Amino acid sequence: MPLVLGGVFALVLGAALTWHTYGNSRQTIPNTHAYGPVMWRDEPADQLFPARIAGKENGTTDQQDPKITQWLRLGIAPNTSCANGLTGGLAGFAARQGCKAVVRATYVDPSGSAVATVAVIVLPSNDARMNVIEHMSEVKTADEPDLGVRAFAVPGTPASRWTDDARNGTSACQVFDEDIPYAVAVTAGATDGRRAARLPAPWGARLSTNSGREDRMAWAYPADDLAKAFGVYLADLARKGT
Repeated sequence: MPLVLGGVFALVLGAALTWHTYGNSRQTIPNTHAYGPVMWRDEPADQLFPARIAGKENGTTDQQDPKITQWLRLGIAPNTSCANGLTGGLAGFAARQGCKAVVRATYVDPSGSAVATVAVIVLPSNDARMNVIEHMSEVKTADEPDLGVRAFAVPGTPASRWTDDARNGTSACQVFDEDIPYAVAVTAGATDGRRAARLPAPWGARLSTNSGREDRMAWAYPADDLAKAFGVYLADLARKGT
């Protein structure tokens, strides 16, 4: 009897080990450490920049669901050089951090009144990414902010008049995965070319010490929302691609 029980135990143990091995072989473990740094060139452009995007409210939110769309893509810039994608102080700062590429796309909100260019700044390390984001955070609230991202106009669309002179607000965000050394920078403005300006007295004088920046900050808020939406989207995209 002990021999029989021992044989049965051996069979059960062997089956369990086989099933465990089979189960492990079918597990999908994301390898964003390897894929994240090269995702910008390996993913199709229309996947890197989806046709529509919204913020993510919870773990099950589909950011491309047309029912909750907050931004619609109008075009993707063909040039990916850092010098072409960035301007001003941000261009120089990103270059010093070892900028590898800048990929851009222009989006419009569903009302057709707000336009924004999203720039994914590809950097060599997580430290460089955080340095760029900190730089953007420091300059975006200045009286004359460094708007940073070069506007990408798209002929025949609501963004046909979108130029650097029409940029009104800016923001930046990290990609929410430490293995993806990208900074997401966004600049936003009006599709009709209207420019932000200081409020004249006496209205400006009645506001806080930020009175000279109030109009620009109104454009920084949608830029911030769009940057955060991409920070989440790109992290999810990298996990799906591994």
